[in-house]
Amino acid sequence: MTESYDLRTARASLGDLVIRTQGGEQIMLTRYGKPAAMLVPVGELAHTIDLTSGGSVTLSIPAHVLRLSPADREFVFDLIDRIKKYEAKQAQEGTQ
Repeated sequence: MTESYDLRTARASLGDLVIRTQGGEQIMLTRYGKPAAMLVPVGELAHTIDLTSGGSVTLSIPAHVLRLSPADREFVFDLIDRIKKYEAKQAQEGTQ
């Protein structure tokens, strides 16, 4: 599970958070209680999708994703698209 810190706390302990990130941890930074940024180790990409339910999904992908096979790369990006479409559908159904 990803730990999260509000900006004030993160600012006060940024050095420690960077060291933990270098060790492989991922750390969510929040602003006013909502996800604002993610600290991830160099060499990883993270993509967070906010869910209409109030939660979020974070996909962590090795930075060399562009060197994945075309089939694997297509799978990763298709998964992101499917999550976004599902959320859009859920949001639309919630407003009806």
